[in-house]
Amino acid sequence: DAHAIYRPDLIYTMISESFAKSSIHDYVQSLSESFPDTTILLSGYQIIAQEVQTKGNVRVLQSLQETTDFLNQL
Repeated sequence: DAHAIYRPDLIYTMISESFAKSSIHDYVQSLSESFPDTTILLSGYQIIAQEVQTKGNVRVLQSLQETTDFLNQL
C-alpha cells in the first residue's frame, strides 16, 4: 500500500463522473476513514454538483482558482 510507505500529507482527487456502485458521499466518507491522518482534497463536477458535505480531514476545493491558491500556500 503506497500510503503506508510514503505517508503523504495530502491526497488530491477530482471526481467528474458519478459512481454506479456507491454514492459519492459514501466514497468520501470511506476515504476520510481510510486515511485519517491525511488531508483529502476533493474537486470536480460531481463533488460540486452533489454538494458533498465534509468534515475532519476532507476539504472541497470549489474551483481551479481555489485549488491553485491552496497549492501555492504549501
